[in-house]
Amino acid sequence: MTQPVEKNDDPSRLLKLWNLRRLSFPLLAQKLSWIVREKISDWVFDQIIARQAFDSVPRPTLEHLGINSSSATSTLMLKKIFRLYHIQPHEVLVDVGCGRGRVIAWWLNMGCNNKIYGYELDDDIASLAKKKFAGHENVTIISGNILDRFPTDADVFYLANPFGAKTTGEFKSRLVETYYGKKEIAIVSFYCMHIDVFRNDPRFNIQEIDFPKWSVARDSGFPWYAVIRLTASSGKNEGS
Repeated sequence: MTQPVEKNDDPSRLLKLWNLRRLSFPLLAQKLSWIVREKISDWVFDQIIARQAFDSVPRPTLEHLGINSSSATSTLMLKKIFRLYHIQPHEVLVDVGCGRGRVIAWWLNMGCNNKIYGYELDDDIASLAKKKFAGHENVTIISGNILDRFPTDADVFYLANPFGAKTTGEFKSRLVETYYGKKEIAIVSFYCMHIDVFRNDPRFNIQEIDFPKWSVARDSGFPWYAVIRLTASSGKNEGS
């Protein structure tokens, strides 16, 4: 059994609902439109294209590991994120906290033949993902904490806020230790609550996209999604 990571400090659903009172009617309408389009897009992808219920991760399965359960990134969101970052055919992709594998399935459906790793802390959920992608030789699902089995051949890491601040810092340290001065690495991050770990560190270049006006998280101090690049060259002024 891997060591648990600290609980994610994502605001509760009740708090998010309470914060909706701040939205004007036009912004609330935009938000509801986004939610409806997300649901339709996910249903079409899950039920018709991939034939897998990626979002149905039971909370008790994750609570014993010391982390909150989370939903799979929506396909509508993935389209936006990977318009900002264009995957290249040679890049090795890593989904950190892959769950049942919607991101991996989306990559495959988009025609990615790249080498892909999916890391999942929960053994049972990892087993489901392994069965799902058993027919894809380019996909490897790894059960356990990525900090214990850090990949040495990656080019792109996808993170959907899987860690708290402390573990994000540990992830950054492993990233620098493994790749800094060797090659550029991209971290494609959704709902980047702990982006401050990377800010003001000259080894990282960050491209941030703010939340839309209808989001209750707009003034939260972190971006909706971002591409964080670890530079390939080492220099004298290094961050901690």
